[in-house]
Amino acid sequence: MAAEPGLLLGAVLCILPLLPFGTGALLTGLTYPEPPFNVTVDMLPDRYSVMWDWNSVNWGDTKNVTFSVLLRKLKKKTQWNSVPGCLHIPHRNCSIDPALVDIDKRYQVRVRAEIAQINFSFSDTITFTPKAPGEIALPIAVYVESIDGGVKIKITLPNTREYWDNALFDYILLLRTNSSIEERRSLYPNFYLYDLNPGENYCFKVKVSSYLTKTNDTFSPEKCFKVEAVGLDGRPYPENVTMEALNTNYMLKWDWDYSQHPNVTFSVENNSEIWPGKWNQVQGCENISRRNCDVSGIYIYGKYNFRVAASLDNNNRTLSRALRFNPEKDTVIGPPSNVSTELYGTKLHVNVLKVEAFHNDDLKNYCDWEYNLIYWKDSASDREEKTLNEKVGRFTIEVEASTTYCLTVRVVCQTHNRSGLFSETQCITTGADALPVWSAGIVIGVLLSVVLTAVLVYLCACPLKRYVKHIFYPTGKLPSSIESGMFDSRVKIPFVLQEEEPTDLCYIIRNSEHDEDSVQNRKYSLKESNTDSGNYSNEDETTGDNGLSIQRM
Repeated sequence: MAAEPGLLLGAVLCILPLLPFGTGALLTGLTYPEPPFNVTVDMLPDRYSVMWDWNSVNWGDTKNVTFSVLLRKLKKKTQWNSVPGCLHIPHRNCSIDPALVDIDKRYQVRVRAEIAQINFSFSDTITFTPKAPGEIALPIAVYVESIDGGVKIKITLPNTREYWDNALFDYILLLRTNSSIEERRSLYPNFYLYDLNPGENYCFKVKVSSYLTKTNDTFSPEKCFKVEAVGLDGRPYPENVTMEALNTNYMLKWDWDYSQHPNVTFSVENNSEIWPGKWNQVQGCENISRRNCDVSGIYIYGKYNFRVAASLDNNNRTLSRALRFNPEKDTVIGPPSNVSTELYGTKLHVNVLKVEAFHNDDLKNYCDWEYNLIYWKDSASDREEKTLNEKVGRFTIEVEASTTYCLTVRVVCQTHNRSGLFSETQCITTGADALPVWSAGIVIGVLLSVVLTAVLVYLCACPLKRYVKHIFYPTGKLPSSIESGMFDSRVKIPFVLQEEEPTDLCYIIRNSEHDEDSVQNRKYSLKESNTDSGNYSNEDETTGDNGLSIQRM
């Protein structure tokens, strides 16, 4: 017999409310996600962290499920509002910005699970009251345990189940003894202390702050512990572990009493603060008999712990106290190796070459380095030091005559309060006639002008001298008639001179023996012209006219 349609529909409607949640959706062809549960709100220093759980065991594909956080004020029963940044998210935690809520007001929070943003289910509603950041105190759990050669302090926070949530915190450890207080920081909730003094009591407390906003929390209650003493069992261990760090050369040294235990070998171990729980052998420093080892192969930006293990003849192994070393801060910058000085008049020029440490780009770029020059007058009565700073190693100093100046140079970093070693002191004495540079320039200019003028005069005078000499003192010889006429005052011919004829000097003597005493001698000269007359007389020629005789002299 067929059932009545009305009775069948009524039976189905009566059974549906009794079925588990989600069964009705399956019967109608719809799929609803499981509701979130265990919803909590943690008040952190800089935000309110919402977390929840969700059962995904019965769901094959969890990628289609998203979550949304809803918030409303409890007093007015306002409508639910989605929290910015917490709408349709795939993970199960989210943060509420403190600016969205009022301090000391009560709020309700619930979480919605969604599939394709259409089918959804809600978690239970929880209530919380926001507090001011200064009133929020994280319940910090602190644990102390002894590890190989040191102490480990472990910090745990409530409901920090995700790594990214922990990474937002800055952990601060305040460590004190009877004579000192030291603060250490870490991005991780663990402190490894290998450098504590054996046998000494330490007390500490921890606080957590936001690494992004630097909002500080309150300190945890103080705890104390005592470091296990080294060597109480009578076995020796390496002592006084030190690091000589000059520029980028790192030499680890330690002490050992060979008179008590001569048969010993040493091994150097280190770890970084990134992986502080793991000790590594330093290459080249295994099973050595000397008390030092070069560890320059480390990275300058790292932070390290070094310790020395001693292996005795009976295979017993003892450890030294660990040494903390930060190359970036603990390295000593050496002095400039080459400082030159040059004196020009009243100016002393100082040139400084780059220091050896700056061959390492990491150390060079670590800080805004400057060259620092200190100079003074070398006087027993007055030594007033003066300081100059320059980005490049070039300095100019005004100096006085007949004075001795001394100087030394180093590198400094104002931002990190770092300074290097000073170079060797150099002294230089200025001359008694030290002139300003411009005075020396004038003197040099005058000397050059004189030299150039002399050269020009010489080059111009030589051709002029030859020309004048050629005009007034010709090299060719004049005819003898011209030369003799030029110096004979009797010649009146102004332009042409006639050549003088040979002249005979004659005496006229009467041929009378009786009149010799009365004879008047006549002396005359006959000059003839250059024209040949043709009348010549022979030598010793005599004439009979008037009884005269002519005798040539």
